[in-house]
Amino acid sequence: MSLYIGSELQEYQKEEIDLLSLNTNFLLIQQEMAAMIATTTMIAASTSSNN
Repeated sequence: MSLYIGSELQEYQKEEIDLLSLNTNFLLIQQEMAAMIATTTMIAASTSSNN
């Protein structure tokens, strides 16, 4: 898979690769934030049900 991705990326210019990398990082950050929000929501729900 990494060989395929490497060969595909060779067709892109540096600016396009940088933008693609930035977009990928943004999506990863969004995913991490969603996981943190879900965890916080579960903790809050658990805490409120114990009171």
